[in-house]
Amino acid sequence: MKLNKRESANLYFDYMFAFINAIPKELLLDKVHICVDFSQGTLYNNYIIKTLNGFANANIVIESNISRATDIYLSDFFSTAVKKSQTIWRNPPSPDDWGALGDNIVRLKQAKVRKLIDDISPLSRKEPDHA
Repeated sequence: MKLNKRESANLYFDYMFAFINAIPKELLLDKVHICVDFSQGTLYNNYIIKTLNGFANANIVIESNISRATDIYLSDFFSTAVKKSQTIWRNPPSPDDWGALGDNIVRLKQAKVRKLIDDISPLSRKEPDHA
């Protein structure tokens, strides 16, 4: 079958999207866990969570309590007790706030993938010492 460049690119992206959609999310290892904790209460937290859930392809996990798995603590106040990456939003979040969160998610995902590659790469393993 002969395809021109446009048809070839379209076919490539069709296959990629089909492949991406066929992979169960449970198998993806670069999930970013976000704890949502705003002082305005449950309704506001649920609004933010619902909006974040709209980014399903970002492979994020929303938490209502901070845990060992938490990568980002998203709130309207800085907490000295939280030792995780903190993203602080004033009310309501601006487009710049959403953009900064997206950048932080991408940065954390890249770091997780790099660590995973380093952990499984045969080049990253030390050779046993031969005495």
